[in-house]
Amino acid sequence: MHMSKTRFIFAAAMVLGLSTPALGQQVLLDWGPNCFGWETDYAGHISEPGSVLTILGRIDAFYDPLDFLDPETNEYTFVFDSLLSLGTVEIGGIIFETEYDGGWFRIYEDTTPDFEFGIDPPNATAPASFTDGELIMEGPLANVHVVLVDDGTPPGATGTLTGDWVITGGSLSYLMEDCYGPLLAAWTDDPAVVPIPQGYTCHADGKFDLEDCPGTPVESETWGAVKQLFR
Repeated sequence: MHMSKTRFIFAAAMVLGLSTPALGQQVLLDWGPNCFGWETDYAGHISEPGSVLTILGRIDAFYDPLDFLDPETNEYTFVFDSLLSLGTVEIGGIIFETEYDGGWFRIYEDTTPDFEFGIDPPNATAPASFTDGELIMEGPLANVHVVLVDDGTPPGATGTLTGDWVITGGSLSYLMEDCYGPLLAAWTDDPAVVPIPQGYTCHADGKFDLEDCPGTPVESETWGAVKQLFR
């Protein structure tokens, strides 16, 4: 097995498998191979201050209370944008840490699947083919933090993306308004791990965990009754 792939699988396991959600948390949604991002000023693991990060992807699965959404029937895509880099801190030429300020996420439902990353974004299909459905959820991102580790095997590095999200809008916000939780993803800028389209700078494999829904009933029988309205 290629060393860089081993590093990426280890990072993914730590973030997505071995790190159990805190008491009361549960997985809300996750995505896998179809997720890439780009920055306006990024090279050699270094994100320059003021660089803007945009991430596009397709959701593969939803879990309670959103398990009535079926990615096999409709296309569910997301955009994370307006993530402003505060610059990368390099530690020993091995660890690269970047904090991002601001940020917003949007999730769309599309009955005519057509997402296409293309090359050298923004382009004719990205982000346009990720935002051409119904906006079902959106909200701010906070505390977005990327940590990459470079073991000296060129050309890239692997690590994690973490952050926090809260739902404030979208057509399904009345079900989950003000619900919040952490964002967790395995992250790489190494094209030897995952082929990264030209012009994109990173790949992410991640999930949203649901931590709490203030003021919203969370008992399973209550959610079950709500979900029956959409079946």
